[in-house]
Amino acid sequence: FSYKDKNFNTNLYGDFNLYNTLAIVKTLEILKIKNTEDIINNLKLPKGRIQKVRDKNIFIDYAHTPDAVFNVLKTARKFTKGNVYCIVGSGGNRDKKKRSEMGYIASVNSDILILTTDNPRFEEPIEIIYDMMEKIGKNNVIIIPDRKKAISYGVSNIKKDDSLFILGKGHENYQE
Repeated sequence: FSYKDKNFNTNLYGDFNLYNTLAIVKTLEILKIKNTEDIINNLKLPKGRIQKVRDKNIFIDYAHTPDAVFNVLKTARKFTKGNVYCIVGSGGNRDKKKRSEMGYIASVNSDILILTTDNPRFEEPIEIIYDMMEKIGKNNVIIIPDRKKAISYGVSNIKKDDSLFILGKGHENYQE
């Protein structure tokens, strides 16, 4: 992107990252810090934030709210030529009201939705998944409660022009 006759190149995906980067540029300008192009061009995505994990278009993201799920999948749509696959769950013993909203948003913004677990804690995983399905009216949903199996399914089914977004856990490699 360009700003005041300066060109910036980043490896950050999504409009939300663009807005955040512009805020950094403006802050650096206000603070009269030089080399803004070098600073911005060397920014790296935080671990687990639209982080590409394979040569294929496989990404992980910490998105675990309806707004975050929407923004990540909106970004996915911009660079995916084929189908957008989304693997998502919702945490147990947390805000139950957001589950159906997250499920709905994920279903309308992805072509294939795989519902799975995400820190079920002391709740039954399938009950959390049923809560997520409450507002879903499409037939693009696959239920695989075992998160490892859900990820294996997604990875083995995407095609060349598809993208797979594994949401909720980011770079975390454990479940509660």
